[in-house]
Amino acid sequence: MRLFHFSEESSIEIFVPRVKENRRDMPPVVWAIDDAHEFTFYFPRDCPRIVYTRSNEITDEDNIKFFGTTKSDIVVTVENDWYERIKRTTIYRYRLPTDGFRQGENFRHFRHTGQPLDSRLALGQILALRFAEDEEFLVLCQKAVETGMTNEAIKKSITRWRADHIRV
Repeated sequence: MRLFHFSEESSIEIFVPRVKENRRDMPPVVWAIDDAHEFTFYFPRDCPRIVYTRSNEITDEDNIKFFGTTKSDIVVTVENDWYERIKRTTIYRYRLPTDGFRQGENFRHFRHTGQPLDSRLALGQILALRFAEDEEFLVLCQKAVETGMTNEAIKKSITRWRADHIRV
């Protein structure tokens, strides 16, 4: 799995954490996104957007309401007033190292168990596990190793979410 940061700035050499305008309760961070979700950042920074995806659980009624006749499994909506700015804006993609994400959760697991994370956990699984509260994190780590849970299955299994405020 690869991680990226998207920006309207063309020559970032050092990533400086910032407070997100709509999340002033969070400490400054540098936002990172994986390959599968990078398309949600193909827009200017302040552009409000709604993204929805088709799933196996969608009802026929919602499928018609949200997807109409499109064959697409993903729809991104933006306000009409943003169209010209979107066309004029260049977005730059920066590849980020993944080591910090893996090491952070490794330390968390070690702090609670005295053992590092199981090396069979893939980065995608580790990134999904970071949202689980500590007690659930330990149970899901074990379950993910034993059953090979996907990152999406891990996220769907989390019942007590924790915010990830420390990523840089």
